[in-house]
Amino acid sequence: MTSQADRVDILRAAGFPVLGERDDAAGVTPERAATPLISATATPRVRVDLDAADADAATERAWRETADEVGLFGDDGVFCVCVTGPGAFRLPWVVVRAPEGAGFLATLRQRCGSPDFVALAQDGSTAVGVFEEEDENWIVTGRPEGARP
Repeated sequence: MTSQADRVDILRAAGFPVLGERDDAAGVTPERAATPLISATATPRVRVDLDAADADAATERAWRETADEVGLFGDDGVFCVCVTGPGAFRLPWVVVRAPEGAGFLATLRQRCGSPDFVALAQDGSTAVGVFEEEDENWIVTGRPEGARP
């Protein structure tokens, strides 16, 4: 199990400016945000072929575009993030801004064993996940249940 301190170090190494931590965002914990994104009925909004020469770069671009489209980033660019792994969804959110440059997925893969993560708007209204599934990276979006207005 990755500790909260380890996770903060991983996100910093991946280029995410870390602003703090919080247990939930409008009542949504990492586990509640991830549930609709990883369910058997979840369908990817974007698929990126892992055999493509620029798969990580294409996935990062698609994640940024999708996150922007669904309103993940607040006016100040801040959102909550949770990298995946054993016990990760029971830890608090890490409050971050998106990395300025490219290459964060490679760092997540190297440090966590996969590029998977879940991001949540600070108001709890929308979640965006990146998941490596067989021969593709999937970007999945959803509205977490139970978000406070």
